[in-house]
Amino acid sequence: MEFSNLLSPADYYILNDNLPLDCKNTKHILLFSSVRDGGSWNAFVNSLIYQGSTYIIIKDKDGYIFGGFAYEDWKQNPKFYGDRKNFLFSIRPKLRCYPTTSYNNNFQYMNFGVKTLPNGLAMGGQFDYCGLWIDSDFIHGHSKAAPLSSTYASPRLSKQEDFLIDEVEVWSVRPTQVDLDEVQKGPKRSALDSHPGELDLLEMATGRKMYSKEVREPDLTIDDDE
Repeated sequence: MEFSNLLSPADYYILNDNLPLDCKNTKHILLFSSVRDGGSWNAFVNSLIYQGSTYIIIKDKDGYIFGGFAYEDWKQNPKFYGDRKNFLFSIRPKLRCYPTTSYNNNFQYMNFGVKTLPNGLAMGGQFDYCGLWIDSDFIHGHSKAAPLSSTYASPRLSKQEDFLIDEVEVWSVRPTQVDLDEVQKGPKRSALDSHPGELDLLEMATGRKMYSKEVREPDLTIDDDE
């Protein structure tokens, strides 16, 4: 791929005008392309976790192209989190960017492998009614707004509220600022105790073995059934 299947150079430069200053003069890298890397949720998530500031660009089966910019690292989290520098955007049929509002802080969400919470990736709105949602089957998604998303003041981005994914790209626009050696540390109940699958993806994404997971004292403060 010479550049991108989903963005023209003109799209790219106009979109980048909306980036924070510390994301404009960095090296932008194509981390994932479903054309190049296949239609795998695991490969998609692997390209996102602790990769810094990123674009996610989606083409649905109706030919609409849209996505979101996340300033903070993507990580597995049971709650919405993120930064007001985030925005949603549409590329086709019209190029528009939609910054955050002050209505709520539901900027981004990602979870997988759990039974009690939605499994997928979201930006804006609320569960089952997101400004942008990608299901963990990596086939289905939705973009709902009546008339606008509460978090980004964005209209429906896809042609239909519920859409089928045709193609996805992930671009890094700013390297992670997280010390990956610190990700595995923390209080007795660390994130890695709660989400061991994230550690496996982090090891794949960084190419670094997290040896301390094997020598950390077991968590004795939480019952096994929690």
